[in-house]
Amino acid sequence: MEKRPFVFVIEDAEEIASIFAEVLGMHGMDVEIIMDGAVALERLATVTPDLVLLDMHLPNVSGLEILDVIRGDERLKEIKVIAVTANALLALDLEDKADLTFIKPVSFAQISELSTRMMHKLTTGT
Repeated sequence: MEKRPFVFVIEDAEEIASIFAEVLGMHGMDVEIIMDGAVALERLATVTPDLVLLDMHLPNVSGLEILDVIRGDERLKEIKVIAVTANALLALDLEDKADLTFIKPVSFAQISELSTRMMHKLTTGT
């Protein structure tokens, strides 16, 4: 049986996190929702997901700090990271760190298209 890609949705807005998780799940991914930056760092210390959907504004530890940890850790640095922010200027600053950046509000169609593309990359390596 083929391994399903594993995704962390790190987002503190419950409704947005649920929508992301539902769409990613519909596209064949296993999803864990994390709503706190400190908890995200604890999970990343022991788990290496295939993809992280990362909100930049989180309680306790910012998404930017989490992104810096991911990119600075040899075990984690190859994780695909999609940054999500409402701040267009911050989105520009993230271009060199994140694999993709979405500016909120993110539509269902955008997440669905992204899921299709990411699923292809994660399962084929291309």
